[in-house]
Amino acid sequence: MIIKGIVASCGVIIGKVKIFTPIEAKISETMITNVEKELSLFAMALEKTKIELEEISSKIKSRLDDEMIIFDAHIDIVDDPQVIKEVTSLIQSKHNAAYSYNHVCNKYIDILKMSESEYLRERVNDIKDVCNRVLNNYFGLSSKDIKKLDKDVIIVAYSLNPSELAMFNFDKVKGIITERGGKTSHTAIISRALGIPYLIGVKNVLKVLENDEIIIMDTNKGILVVNPTPEELNKYAKIIDEEELKLKLLQKYKDFSNETKDGRKIMISSNINYPMDIDLSINNNVNSIGLY
Repeated sequence: MIIKGIVASCGVIIGKVKIFTPIEAKISETMITNVEKELSLFAMALEKTKIELEEISSKIKSRLDDEMIIFDAHIDIVDDPQVIKEVTSLIQSKHNAAYSYNHVCNKYIDILKMSESEYLRERVNDIKDVCNRVLNNYFGLSSKDIKKLDKDVIIVAYSLNPSELAMFNFDKVKGIITERGGKTSHTAIISRALGIPYLIGVKNVLKVLENDEIIIMDTNKGILVVNPTPEELNKYAKIIDEEELKLKLLQKYKDFSNETKDGRKIMISSNINYPMDIDLSINNNVNSIGLY
């Protein structure tokens, strides 16, 4: 069976499915009596979230220096004085901290959703990511299985936030499939930088796929092959081997002088979309940046 999606990061991979379902706190509007205690719990949740994001940023920096700014931006969201002011005001009005923070976050999410800019609409996911992390820390919840990845897998989820992706062992994540997501999302940016194939917009993906089943991701064509036949598995195994061999063969040419036989030097420029593409360009001996 062939299922179509939207390409966020290119590549071809054969692998086993790993369903990821994040833990989400259940929010209810309850009134409190101890305002100071609730303010303290809110402050502790913010502080724990900052520590977690700093750890994630450090992990990202060791692999992808440019991408750490994503999580620096998330820390800025945690520290946003206007959000903290509005949440504090609601808590002082006897609303519990979880409801108050969720209410304020949703207010700004609704504003960004109305933007005509795809980039700004994608920032909704950043606020949701931070909001969920703060709320989970408030309730003492965590996705414990996210760090226990000990085999190569294709992550399948309804959606995947950048901080969730960053918690996985990158070396074990061979592909990502989600129903929701965007090409300009931070998850897409990180997956491209890591060279992880990523397919978004796959409808009902959690109903179609099951844990541990073998599938083929061909994000060059924007498709998934579910329940592949032996012939399809052999075909794509050969494609993967050929691509790996092609890359190895091309590597020996990257340090050659860009010069014709009559001595004319050719300037090789690279068109890039994001700052992290600069490292890829340098590693392949590109002389300059063309379009950015």
